[in-house]
Amino acid sequence: MTSSEPDVASPRPSLLVIGDSLSYYGPKGGLPADDPRIWPNLTAAALGWDVELIARIGWTTRDAWWAMTQDPRVWAAIPRAGAVVLAVGGMDTLPSPLPTACGKACAMSGLPRCGGPCVPHTAGPNRGCHRSVGRSRFLLG
Repeated sequence: MTSSEPDVASPRPSLLVIGDSLSYYGPKGGLPADDPRIWPNLTAAALGWDVELIARIGWTTRDAWWAMTQDPRVWAAIPRAGAVVLAVGGMDTLPSPLPTACGKACAMSGLPRCGGPCVPHTAGPNRGCHRSVGRSRFLLG
């Protein structure tokens, strides 16, 4: 810094939280990111820092990785981050007969659906979504 440049105080560090819905849910449902009752804001206040919360319902470690590598909001928050907290659940580590990518691809398979969640099946005459029309008829008789 030269003597002609103004002396600008460095901004406060921020607590960067990449998380799932537990990062912003209270006992009665979701709360705004700036609500002082959620744990990221309580933690940042105790440190005297700002908070940057990037979270969504159902995020897993895979979603957190995608946010860190592909979300420009994260890129903008990194230079000010005093700490980064990955606050996601481990639902993507549960045993599954298929990789997550196959389960997500099932939703794009074009099979007729009844509107329920897609759970892939790999065996039997009704391969694909268990909620497909053929599978529903099979289950209902």
